[in-house]
Amino acid sequence: MFGFSDSGYLITIGASFGDVALPLALGAVVAFFVHRDAGWSWLRVGFGFGLFAAFLCAYYLGDRIVFGPAHVRETVWFREVGRVEWRHVQEAKLESREVTGDGQRWSAMHLVLALRTGDEWTLDVDGLGSVRQLRLLEFAKAQVARR
Repeated sequence: MFGFSDSGYLITIGASFGDVALPLALGAVVAFFVHRDAGWSWLRVGFGFGLFAAFLCAYYLGDRIVFGPAHVRETVWFREVGRVEWRHVQEAKLESREVTGDGQRWSAMHLVLALRTGDEWTLDVDGLGSVRQLRLLEFAKAQVARR
């Protein structure tokens, strides 16, 4: 359910265009029928749809993880919430970890970056397919080996 972009030297995980386009199209249809059936002016409907579109784009497109040649950066709502430079990473591995939420437990695949300080930085990659998970692991191991 994630967009995955791999250019060879940079991998980006985030929302794909399709994740945003379908809700926008549905919102446009709803706006048309609100205008037609409720008799709202196009200005009111356009303003409401504009707010919906802005929120939707910020929600989906503002969250991403970027694996670059120097570091891994995670952003939420266009704000950086985590960053690890490859020189601080000792090992990269894929692990199935237990996740809890809403009173339930399940297993999810995580990319685990073991830091030289003994800490770990985990990224949930369960939404990616196994081929993309392995590509991500290969990329991370290559970056760690270069340091």
